[in-house]
Amino acid sequence: MRFSKVGVKAIGKYKLQYNLTQAESYWNSKLTYGVMFPVNAKFLKESGKNFGKMKADSILYNGGYILKNFTSKSVIQMTANSSYWDKKDIHIKNVKLTYNDLSNPDSLYKAFKSGTNSAARVYPNSAGYKEVEKNNKNNIVWSLPGSATYNFTFNLNRKNYDATSKTTSKEKSDTKKAILNKNFRLAVQFAFNKADYNAQNVGKAGAKKSLRNQLIPPTFVSVDGKNYNVAVEKELTAVSSPLSKISLADGQDSTYSPTKAKALIATAKEELEAEGVSLPIKLDIPEIEKDQTGINQAKSFKKSIESVLGKDNVQVDIQLLSQDKYLAGTYEATTGAQADYDISNASGWSPDYEDPSSYLDIYNPESGSMLSTIGLTIGDAESAAVAKTVGLDKYATLVDTAEAETSDVNKRNALFAKAEAALLDSGIQIPVYSDGGTPSVTKIVPFTGSYAPSGLGGASSYKYMKLQSKPVTTAQYNKAKAAWNKERAKIAKANADD
Repeated sequence: MRFSKVGVKAIGKYKLQYNLTQAESYWNSKLTYGVMFPVNAKFLKESGKNFGKMKADSILYNGGYILKNFTSKSVIQMTANSSYWDKKDIHIKNVKLTYNDLSNPDSLYKAFKSGTNSAARVYPNSAGYKEVEKNNKNNIVWSLPGSATYNFTFNLNRKNYDATSKTTSKEKSDTKKAILNKNFRLAVQFAFNKADYNAQNVGKAGAKKSLRNQLIPPTFVSVDGKNYNVAVEKELTAVSSPLSKISLADGQDSTYSPTKAKALIATAKEELEAEGVSLPIKLDIPEIEKDQTGINQAKSFKKSIESVLGKDNVQVDIQLLSQDKYLAGTYEATTGAQADYDISNASGWSPDYEDPSSYLDIYNPESGSMLSTIGLTIGDAESAAVAKTVGLDKYATLVDTAEAETSDVNKRNALFAKAEAALLDSGIQIPVYSDGGTPSVTKIVPFTGSYAPSGLGGASSYKYMKLQSKPVTTAQYNKAKAAWNKERAKIAKANADD
C-alpha cells in the first residue's frame, strides 16, 4: 500500500490531518498514547534493530527530557532538553530514578529525610514507620486511585513447573481441572479477603482506599447517565451470576463472602470428584524472595483462602524466587507456556485510550495482549480450546458487538458492560485494586504534573511538575486536591456539553 493511502497527511508546518475509517468518540485520547509519538524516518532506518533499545544513542528525542544514563538495576538519569519547543514548562532540570530491590522499604524514607530523594513511598507496616509519623505526621499524603487495575489471574493451561510444590503428575492434572471449573474459580474469589491483602501494603487505614471489583474503573465511562459499574451490576443480575446483587463501586471489598465461597467450593468439590479429582487442590503462587511486602500479601491470600475454603479443599503454596526467575515466569513471559504458576498477582492493566475496549481487548482469545497471564498463547490450538472451555469465545463475540457500535456512545458502553459482566462471571481473573491509594511524603507540588486517565500522560511525565523546598503538608495536598477535582468536573461538564 502506498503511504498516500494511509490517511495521515501534513497540512502545515505544525499540523497533521488524520482521516479515520469510522467514527471514534475517544480519538483525542489516543494522542496521549505512545503509538502517536513521532518517529524520525531517517534515524529509524539508520538505527535498524537498535532503535528504541535502552541506550542513550538508541532514541531520538523531541520531548522535554533526554536520557543520559540507563543502568539496569541501578539508575535512570534524564536531563531537560534545551531544544524542546515548550521548555518554559520544564521546571525540573534533572531527574534521577534509583533502583529499589524491595528488600528495605524504609530506605526510601531515609533517602527522603537525607535530601537525596524528593519523594518517598512510606509503608505503614514497616519497622521504620513510627519514625515517619514522628517526623512527618502532618506530611503524609495519600495518592488518588488511578485507572490501572491490578488483578489475580488463573493459569488456565499451565505448562511450566519450574516453581512448584507439586510432586506428581496427578497433582498437576487435578489442579488444572480445578482451575477450569468455574465454581472453583469463583469460590477462590469469594474467599479472598482483598482488604486484608491490601493492608499488608498500605496498612489498615488505607486498606480499602484503592480496592476495585471490576476490570474497568466504575467511573471510566457512563451508561444512561450513571457510573459504568451500575450497568455491569445489572448485567450480572440478568445472568444470575454469583456476583449479582453486589455493588462493584471502588473502595470496598464487595466480593469477599465466606458464605458464598463455602457454597461454591462444595459444588465445585462435587463436580471435580465426579471427574476423578483428588483434593486438596494445590495452588502455586510466586513471590520475589526479597519483597517482604509481597510475601506478606501472599501469606494473607493463603490465610484467607485456606481458612475459608478449608485446607482439605485448597492449599496455597508460596514459591519464593529470585527476582530474575520471578520475572521470567510472570511479567516477562511472552507466551502462556512460559507462565510459571497456578495463580498469580503479577498482572495489571491501564488503558491506552478512553474507551472500554482498551481494557476488554486484552483477553480476546485470538489477539489479547494479556493472554499469557492466563496461560494462553495466540495462535495455539490447545490455547484456543481452553479459551472456549471457559467461555472466552462468547466473551470475544460480546466485545466485538460492542466495538461494532460506533454511532451511539451510550449504547456502545452498555454493550461493553454486558461483555465485562461475562468476563467477571467467568472468574478467570480477580480485580483487586487500582494504582494509587498509597501514602507518601513528597516535595512535589501537588497536582502540578500532567494528567491523563489513559496513555502515557500521567505520573511518568515530569513536564509541568514543580518542586518545593519543604515537604508537602496534608492540608496543602487536600486543598490542592479539592481545587483539582473542581477543575476536572468543570472540564468533564464542558466535554459533555460538546
